[in-house]
Amino acid sequence: MRLPQLSTPLAPASFGFTIIELLVTTTIMILITGGGIAAYGKYQDRQQVTAAGKEFVSFLRSTQKMITAGDKGNCTGSLEDYRIQTTKDTSNYTRTINCTLLDNAPPMPPLLNQAVFNSTELIILSPLTGIPDANYLIDIYSSDSCYIYTIYFSSNGTIDDYGAIEASPPC
Repeated sequence: MRLPQLSTPLAPASFGFTIIELLVTTTIMILITGGGIAAYGKYQDRQQVTAAGKEFVSFLRSTQKMITAGDKGNCTGSLEDYRIQTTKDTSNYTRTINCTLLDNAPPMPPLLNQAVFNSTELIILSPLTGIPDANYLIDIYSSDSCYIYTIYFSSNGTIDDYGAIEASPPC
């Protein structure tokens, strides 16, 4: 008995992937990873400026509460007003009490995460109400200036927190 012959020979068994398939897959993975790392870096910048902005808003509100509670700090004489000073291109700010007799107040810690103020401001607050003498727009920039955190301190005492937005033009 004779077996029928096949018209085509059997293909050899194939194992693994070709070098081209491996190169294409590796390239795609590297591109996806690189994009993820860049996006994570921008996310970290935004979170840093947000933390610094929220810290400064909290500082402003605690100062208002201190004033309305009648806390004169180290003032032993006649109280004139309270002052908050920011310094452009630094993360430094101070709270001082303008008083006829005053012991030195300790300096405030700088903003978190190396965020910096966009301008130098002197905010003068009423000694009884904690209301500023004018409207103040305070911008805090991330260390690479990619994000801006905007705070509006109005002359009626409200503090509006606009959060972090991407700078224009974007980084």
